[in-house]
Amino acid sequence: MTCEMLAEKKELLRHLNRYGSDTMQRLSWENDEFRNNIKIVLAYLEIDGFQLEYASEQLRDNKEVVLTAINQDGAALRYASERFKNDKEMVLLAIKNKAYRYFNILECIGEELINDDEIIVRLELGKQTDNDNLNGEDQTE
Repeated sequence: MTCEMLAEKKELLRHLNRYGSDTMQRLSWENDEFRNNIKIVLAYLEIDGFQLEYASEQLRDNKEVVLTAINQDGAALRYASERFKNDKEMVLLAIKNKAYRYFNILECIGEELINDDEIIVRLELGKQTDNDNLNGEDQTE
């Protein structure tokens, strides 16, 4: 990372700390330049992946942006473009990052993936693991 890139990232993080994570939501309706700026959007998504909702339509179809969002919060898949809702890799990543805790993931993924055996199995295993953990059945640390 160059000194210039590091300085930009520090400035973005300073902005986030000053105005809070809801800044993107407040400004998104007012400033298309903000919503289209990949550097700003990525900085927000590293902290709160669900902010993908407020990124521009173009950035919600950008692989780096969507990966960043889903890695931070699997539920961000809900706001990704249709292309990524139909991408098995992205859907599995969202499941891995617990998207199912917040909404029925099967309602937002592409039709060809709804009946995919691997997706169904991973989704059910994830839910079962969560239930086991809540019931105190997980003995690992």
